[in-house]
Amino acid sequence: MDQSALSMRIMSDAFGEFGTWLLARVGARKAAITIHRYLPFFMEMEREWQGIPTYSCLLWHFGAERLRRVRLPMTWLSEAKGLVPDVVAREENSEQLRIDAIVGSVLSATPAAQALNTYKQALAVKVAAGKATLRSLRLALRPAASLLLAADPKGQKLPNQAALDRYLLHAPGQKAAITGFVKMLNQCYNAGLVVRVNEKRVAVARRRGLEAELIALASGGMDERGLREKWLPVALAYFYRLPRSVCKAIAPSQIAIVAGECMAFTWNGEKYWIPVPSGKVVCRAT
Repeated sequence: MDQSALSMRIMSDAFGEFGTWLLARVGARKAAITIHRYLPFFMEMEREWQGIPTYSCLLWHFGAERLRRVRLPMTWLSEAKGLVPDVVAREENSEQLRIDAIVGSVLSATPAAQALNTYKQALAVKVAAGKATLRSLRLALRPAASLLLAADPKGQKLPNQAALDRYLLHAPGQKAAITGFVKMLNQCYNAGLVVRVNEKRVAVARRRGLEAELIALASGGMDERGLREKWLPVALAYFYRLPRSVCKAIAPSQIAIVAGECMAFTWNGEKYWIPVPSGKVVCRAT
């Protein structure tokens, strides 16, 4: 029935061959349920190329993301028709889509969009010269767009020092990543910005954030698994200033709940006590 939707014999036969391959690959039931969803892919190939094109053509037309949605037909094209995927080109296409999404997150035809595009063009020159990759371009654009959106979601105002300080207060780890964009703003827009992180203010903001997380978790109610997987990582960071990743090194069997009020465990030779949200808090870190 689906073959009749393809007007060219070469594509109708190709779809039939794919159906036979799919039957052997996934079984009759799944093949019958899924084969129709792949018909539009074959119809689009027929419309665009009147046959099966090269991988480069498919990638250029569909994009890496859409090709992932037709994984089985692409596998058949590789096995039966010798279509060789270009892994490098596929990854570059994916990166370009991510870059386009970042650029699209800032309202077009605004001062912010112009600034972001200026920065993107400067980075693209480095990519063309082999001094950078599309991935590094994307990683540089992301914090730039985030700063612009934090400064003014409507894109009419470029970041000032107060906006930059607020951004770094909540994302201090982005200091190095945002430096290139700030340098461009200073050079092209005479912004006069200084990339700086106030460690004391960052510590206070982080602690307030952890406190808010604990309050939200406590109000939601949790079983023992929730205590281990949700409460414990935040509580360790709040009470002991330990990384949340410490929890991955602690087996559930090592954690004891004492009198319904504390979680007790030993890690790295040290004894730790964490209050639990249900009941009176009797154990606190000093």
